Amino acid sequence: MSFVTGDRTCRCGGRTVIRTTWKDANPGRRFQSCLNYENGSCDFFDWYDPPMCRRSKMIIPGLLRKMNEREAEIEMLKLKNEHLVKLDKKMKKMNEREAEIEKLKLKNEHLVKLVKKLKKIVCILVLLLVFIILSKFKVAKENPSGMNHVKMLQ
Repeated sequence: MSFVTGDRTCRCGGRTVIRTTWKDANPGRRFQSCLNYENGSCDFFDWYDPPMCRRSKMIIPGLLRKMNEREAEIEMLKLKNEHLVKLDKKMKKMNEREAEIEKLKLKNEHLVKLVKKLKKIVCILVLLLVFIILSKFKVAKENPSGMNHVKMLQ
């Protein structure tokens, strides 16, 4: 209920205010009352507007209900919109994370290939080392004097 300062003085000496009622009996009709009217300490009340016709009293409450329903719908849609905005942000984050995962998968594939190459290189090096060792032992067997055997230990 809204109000503005009225042009009269109340019986209790206070200033009156003009308010608007939205009850079904007098929807939108203004009245003057004391500032203390609502808390019950003063009973000054006087209609500011003339009485409404019967048709207005029938139509306005329905229009007010429809307006209130639309306002409630708007509030519900605002909440849904806020929820959708939050979901959209979450979806964007998920998409970013999926893109990061794809990048990591590609890096992982590259690393797997490198590991395979390194395994081949290590196998070749091991075979080379075995070949060198076997050739040293062969030289040692062919030269029984042990001269090459001493060199091999150094």
